[in-house]
Amino acid sequence: MKPIRPSGVQGTRDFGSETLRIRRQVFDVIERIFLVSGFSPLETPALENIETLTHNYGEEGNKLIFKVLKSGDFLKGITAEKSLTSEKICDKALRYDLTVPLARYVSQNIGTLPMPFRRYQMQPVWRADRPQKGRFREFYQCDVDIVGSSSPWSEVELILLYDRIFSDLGLRDIKIRINHRKILSDCCNHFGIADRFKEFVTALDKLDKVGWDTVMALWEKQGIERQTAQSLKNLLDSKSSTDKEVLSNIEKYTDASTLDTLKFILREVEKNGLRSSVLVPDLSLARGLEYYTGCVFEVASPHFKTALGGGGRYDNLTEIFGLKGISGVGVSLGIERILLLLQEQGLFQNTSTPSPSILFLNFGNDAASHSFSLVQKLRYAGILCEFYPESNAKIKKQMNYANKKGFTHVVMIGSEEMERNHLTLKNMTTGSQEKISTEMENITDFISSHLT
Repeated sequence: MKPIRPSGVQGTRDFGSETLRIRRQVFDVIERIFLVSGFSPLETPALENIETLTHNYGEEGNKLIFKVLKSGDFLKGITAEKSLTSEKICDKALRYDLTVPLARYVSQNIGTLPMPFRRYQMQPVWRADRPQKGRFREFYQCDVDIVGSSSPWSEVELILLYDRIFSDLGLRDIKIRINHRKILSDCCNHFGIADRFKEFVTALDKLDKVGWDTVMALWEKQGIERQTAQSLKNLLDSKSSTDKEVLSNIEKYTDASTLDTLKFILREVEKNGLRSSVLVPDLSLARGLEYYTGCVFEVASPHFKTALGGGGRYDNLTEIFGLKGISGVGVSLGIERILLLLQEQGLFQNTSTPSPSILFLNFGNDAASHSFSLVQKLRYAGILCEFYPESNAKIKKQMNYANKKGFTHVVMIGSEEMERNHLTLKNMTTGSQEKISTEMENITDFISSHLT
């Protein structure tokens, strides 16, 4: 059989031990903040029924869903006369995000959940996207949502949660953009293009990537007159305006309650203070997913081209499951991009010192058996230990292994140590060695005290 060249799927990655150590440090920081903020963990399956996913992301999002073939003879009944559409051969899909599975879970368990339901979720998702820097086909999302409350206090809490996470990770100069989807809807109504709202938002969501000229061209292609497109651009381009000017300029185009919601969020966030971020109203922020109905957020850094996170309020997400009247709001962290940014800014350096760890060298025969028994005792005492398994390996090879894996100490028990009932503990950093009696009543405590 011809050997297969080893290669991973484009847009996916392997993570070695050092990379995983760094990733888990970041995940631990985020999870600790989620827990102390009163959110509970949730995990959902990688696979969802395809109809669960294809009702929520819009035309653009649906193109990126990884569909899974039906089990068994999925071609049964398909003939040359019948078109081979994905609906006939696919009934499942890999989850595209964590919000729709949350809506499905809430709908299935509404009678047993405390409402509002506060959950966080840290799991991989899959998108059939074009891989590029910070954009993968398989990646982790870190979501936090409050479901079952329409109070704007939830938005305030999530913005402050964002800031706490970025602050604890050491990131600065973070901009949190906020808008309200009803403002965009009201603008469409005002300019007589309410029937093109989906297309309007889809094009506007591309603004950061393509610029205003391309967005306006897309609007015109969708039948929006050039003069109307220019008016919308003038109204929504708030980059050079102050917060008060932004809200003042939009007053006559939207209702007072929508603006009051935005003003409340801005006021309460300012009252509580942001340490790493600034909150900015941005009328051009759209968020392309169709399920957003209220406030929307997006997080940006001047040191990274693409968004570090985003989210918003959704009022109708559970309705496709027959559950009405459940409002929710959530935000997601672009954890893969955050990890890249932390790496680029050197914020992984000296994040932790190596934990004490011991490699027991293998001198063969009875000495190996004695060493292995000590390894088990030390492990029960909570000390990271490993036993080198090959009895015929040269000591130099074993020491090279210890250096490569970063052990802080090695233990040597050879014939001399066996005769004198002691072991030799070597510090791999200083090179110093010390003899320790193995006849001591509590050898684990003594070794622990020497692991510095």
